[in-house]
Amino acid sequence: MRNSSIFLLIFAVFYCVEGQKHIPEYCDLPKDEGIDSGKDVQVYLYYNKTADKCYPFRYKGEGGNQNRFNYEFYCMRNCSTNADTLYPTDRTLACHLPKAPGDCYGHYLRYYYDAAHGKCTTFAWTGCVGNGNRFLDLEHCNATCFGIIDNENDGGDAEVESDTPIALLVMECPHLSSTVCVAVDSSRFPHGSPSSWCCSVCRSNKSPWVCLTCLSVHCGRYVNGHAKKHFEEVQCSPTGQKKTEKLQQHSVCMDCSSYSTFCYRCDDFVVNDTKLGQVQRVREHLQSLENSMMNSDRQRKRKLSGSSSPDLRMPADGEGPPARSATGLRNLGNTCFMNAILQSLSNISEFSCYFKDMPAVALRSGKTAGRRMYHTRSQGDSSVSLVEELRKTLCSLWQGSQTAFSPDALFYVIWKIMPSFRGYQQQDAHEFLRYLLDHLHRELQGSKNGLPGSSVLPDSQNLNSGSKCSINGTPTMVTDVFGGVLHSEVNCLICGTESKKFDPFLDLSLDIPSQFRVKKTKDQEPGPTCTLGDCLSSFTDLEELDETELYMCHKCKKRQKSTKKFWVQNLPKVLCLHLKRFHWTAFLRNKVDTYVEFPLRGLDLKCYLLESEHSLPESCLYDLAAVVVHHGSGVGSGHYTAYGLHEGLWYHFNDSTVTVVSEETVAKAKAYILFYTEQDNPGSVTEPKL
Repeated sequence: MRNSSIFLLIFAVFYCVEGQKHIPEYCDLPKDEGIDSGKDVQVYLYYNKTADKCYPFRYKGEGGNQNRFNYEFYCMRNCSTNADTLYPTDRTLACHLPKAPGDCYGHYLRYYYDAAHGKCTTFAWTGCVGNGNRFLDLEHCNATCFGIIDNENDGGDAEVESDTPIALLVMECPHLSSTVCVAVDSSRFPHGSPSSWCCSVCRSNKSPWVCLTCLSVHCGRYVNGHAKKHFEEVQCSPTGQKKTEKLQQHSVCMDCSSYSTFCYRCDDFVVNDTKLGQVQRVREHLQSLENSMMNSDRQRKRKLSGSSSPDLRMPADGEGPPARSATGLRNLGNTCFMNAILQSLSNISEFSCYFKDMPAVALRSGKTAGRRMYHTRSQGDSSVSLVEELRKTLCSLWQGSQTAFSPDALFYVIWKIMPSFRGYQQQDAHEFLRYLLDHLHRELQGSKNGLPGSSVLPDSQNLNSGSKCSINGTPTMVTDVFGGVLHSEVNCLICGTESKKFDPFLDLSLDIPSQFRVKKTKDQEPGPTCTLGDCLSSFTDLEELDETELYMCHKCKKRQKSTKKFWVQNLPKVLCLHLKRFHWTAFLRNKVDTYVEFPLRGLDLKCYLLESEHSLPESCLYDLAAVVVHHGSGVGSGHYTAYGLHEGLWYHFNDSTVTVVSEETVAKAKAYILFYTEQDNPGSVTEPKL
């Protein structure tokens, strides 16, 4: 008996020990940034045992230890005993967790499920620390949590996300002190305006960059890439051996047009300066050269024209108004995502004309007029207007008075009210569009001119009655132009209970069907081409939810297998379609580079509409107005450009460079965002032309 008791005691102790989660030894290791090998610096997470949290750090590329993770989910699941609470393996359990903004200093738009009110809501995640109730988009949030209700909650007012700016943690470049030249020698710079300097290798005057070590000028990576090649060539000695850190220079260069600074070793834009302020000295010198050349040009033009305002001269008899040419947007430092969206919106007349016709709120003071502004986080947060600065930017485009406009004032406002876009990191163009429209909508709601042509704002209308979308209360120009309504139906496969829901939208995010994502080898014959219709059908087709997305049936009182289908209840005047080219895999966010064929004219959406007496056939045909394209392999890198249709011609907008292109060129683009406008006269529509 005594032996059996001892055996039971030993078994119980062994069972308890085995039942505990095994934590790998590497979770106890401190963070290790590794050794600098000249590779790109990347941001990873390490587990902090004391705080029981995962925090970001910069990894230099080689060495280090195993306490290094790509994502918080894997970091916590491997190392934390609290992982089952914060990141349960059953994703639906996370739907009951509260919103967790995190402990860092970023500002990223995410969704969480509000179980008290049974809906998915946006919130600002700071970039680290949180829980499993965090989703990249509305579709994943609804697919995981739709139907879950916490009945024990009192169901008070839904929480509204604060619009207060959050400070952004900026990684400073550590290479400035060993790279930037001590003195600015004017004799070493080329002659002429810095923005028109030529590359010392290919003589191109597009996108000139000046090396802050030797002050030589080379073209940017989207021209011939000689600035980067200049850095790479000096990194190796004649024997092929790497130079010491002290001698690894020529990595920092400055854009001669926007004066933003980039470090090739950090592979990022630079926001800090040396202790002596050498970067700012170079910037000020380039600015003074640019301004002096501009003043000289103005004086020369005035002498030739005999007028103090040559741009305002009246045309001679019989002449029409001067032809307006397209204006590019200067890249202020990885701001191609913003430029592509702004150029697209400027070619949507329903949107741009509203802002162009608005009266000016305030003009720039004489101190800042005609001068580029460089704002730092130390400056005061005076009141700013996104609507006003966007109006100024849109009015500056298509006037033909300049080849490129610098949207620095608008970008400064964006930094103030959209903290996630502070700094000079590459951003996602679609996420920027969503933020931009949302903030415009909120600001217009506070004005008397929220809805075009209406001095009295209408009351909120019932979505079931076929009304246009009204997001967050009072409708505005944003919802009047981009607003539509989705109708979703979920059917329980056990009892047949049907659940209907109406959701307003400003854009639709479409998956590229999986059968078109397979990469073909050279020996394989090309398969069928994916079309925009395939993506729309995938979005609206009847779908059976899998085991991880079981529907909470209120009649069965349990989660059951179900089907889901989307219909479009109401179409907007301007239909924005986002192709979901970026997908999370185990450790990486990969890009789907599949070509999707899309019509330039006559996109027919009739078959995706919910049949209703309010659905009119003439409202179902759309023509393409603009396209945003992402070039490159990752969402945090690459380059954005846009195509826009203006007065019958297609233009390609590549930051400050604008060129006329053919319809065939546009049709071959691998679209990321498509803007379609409602046809005015559907009776004259021809077959969709590609």
